Amino acid sequence: MRLAIAVGIAAAALGVAACGGSGGDEQSAATGSPARTFSVAETDFALSPSTFTIDKAGTYAFRAVNDGQVLHSLEIEGNGVEAKLAGDLQPGDSGTLEVKLEAGTYEIYCPVGNHKDIGMEGTVEVAGSSSPGYGG
Repeated sequence: MRLAIAVGIAAAALGVAACGGSGGDEQSAATGSPARTFSVAETDFALSPSTFTIDKAGTYAFRAVNDGQVLHSLEIEGNGVEAKLAGDLQPGDSGTLEVKLEAGTYEIYCPVGNHKDIGMEGTVEVAGSSSPGYGG
């Protein structure tokens, strides 16, 4: 009986690992260790927080946590940067996006379906910028 329970637990653990429990982890083209990690809660349908202010250019990590009931993801775009999680996040999953940011304004949003259009968007402001670095 103990062996059956141990085998069942091991199989369940392997199943979770194979399903990619943290689904969207990605190391982007960023270089170096992140200077800071920001947490982003993704709900149905908002980012919290939706505005990030950063003192200086550098490599930063954004840890997205899907606190909603549907698929979400995370993308940062602007100033020649377009970085997103490798995959969508199931409810309860999280993923970390590392990105190198220069001075400027970037758009941060959920690229799944029409989520951006219905409120899952915000900005990342890196010191030294004077105008938006994205088309919106």
